[in-house]
Amino acid sequence: MIVEEGIVLGPAADGRLLVETRRRSACGSCQAQAGCGTAAIGKVTGGRRNVVAALADADYRSGEHVELGLAEGALLAGSAILYLVPLLGLLGGALAGSPFGQGTSAASGMAGLLLALLWTRRRARRMALDPRFQPVILRRL
Repeated sequence: MIVEEGIVLGPAADGRLLVETRRRSACGSCQAQAGCGTAAIGKVTGGRRNVVAALADADYRSGEHVELGLAEGALLAGSAILYLVPLLGLLGGALAGSPFGQGTSAASGMAGLLLALLWTRRRARRMALDPRFQPVILRRL
């Protein structure tokens, strides 16, 4: 389970709760933070805020600090669909068109990428409605 802290903002339209999280990096524990660009950018921006809709099994009030959880399998599946499927569509299309020449290979690669992106979009919409892929409020802090 991947765990993150957040602050409840209020109810979402679909019965979930809106929770604001702040993206943190591991720069505080890294030995190379003095010469690292990521640490410098993180200091300037102060961390990026995200708002997510989370499932809750109890009543929470706005302003409460909570702990969110997301199943690792959900993160892995989402990452694979988001990154791996379009890449495979591009490569598969390019390989399918390669016997017919370089131009055909490029065109079929782009067609494979487009089809993979359309499939990814459709699948992501279904996953967004599936409770197994939703963040869950685990407890109050």
